[in-house]
Amino acid sequence: MRDIWLSKISPQFRAAADAALFEQSHGPRALRAELGPWKIITPLTNGLKGVDGFVISSLEDVARLRDMPLHNLILHNEGGDEIALALGNLISQLPFDPALLNINFGVKDFDLVRRLYDQGFQGPFYTETSNALGDILIGSAQKLRQVNFVSDHDKAKTISVTLSAAENMFSTIAKFRAMRILWSKLLLALKLPETPLALHGVVDTSLYHNTVSEHFMMGAVSAVMGVGLGGASSTFVRPYSASELDVRMARNIQIIMQQESHLWRVNDPAAGAGYVEHLTLALCKEAWETLQKSERL
Repeated sequence: MRDIWLSKISPQFRAAADAALFEQSHGPRALRAELGPWKIITPLTNGLKGVDGFVISSLEDVARLRDMPLHNLILHNEGGDEIALALGNLISQLPFDPALLNINFGVKDFDLVRRLYDQGFQGPFYTETSNALGDILIGSAQKLRQVNFVSDHDKAKTISVTLSAAENMFSTIAKFRAMRILWSKLLLALKLPETPLALHGVVDTSLYHNTVSEHFMMGAVSAVMGVGLGGASSTFVRPYSASELDVRMARNIQIIMQQESHLWRVNDPAAGAGYVEHLTLALCKEAWETLQKSERL
């Protein structure tokens, strides 16, 4: 069967396809440091049932947090510096230790990062988001050098990375695996201690529909599988709309993947698979060359 399949491929690509699809490969592991399933993030409208945290995008969202158990939640700010400042101000009025809270502030202004750090927060303060892993490395390297008021042990905690998930499960797995491998390599190059990356995945269901919201299901399932198997720390499936049904469906995709399919039980399950390792290596090589070129300029 293998020979029959390979005979259908152009001779010039046959050797590469053979190596990628049929041979085991042993590249660097892309292990997720966290124990247990990835964290499920939803819009704040979803309530607490079955989720680990919320996306915060408005001052109204911030106000609703006042009576919530923030010590048990993960918050992802999508509202910019204004919302980050409001989060800091709110928590200063509440009986919580900022150092123990898990908030991805998504800050752009350096002075605000310093202010939040002085308030006692540990980060992540910056969120690197790009479809190009090389650009994420460049931005991360700049910020790691910039936060000179933080100890070397804690510098890497000031940054999180958010990646979008594609409907192609294998390319998504490779992208998330490559990001973890590149993060370790970046910290080594900067002589910083090995620190687990807060790697967040976003599945935008608006990309996986035709005419009605139910059509996003198959594309979203494939994307969530890629994120889960690729090693994300947390995932946000962006609902097709704000309706109760669409929000619940977006959440339940992840719950089913975790509790019925058990995707989280094997750490880096794609390791050794020739095709995925081939994709991962190509992404790592391209991104690292982009970073090296930038560092030489």
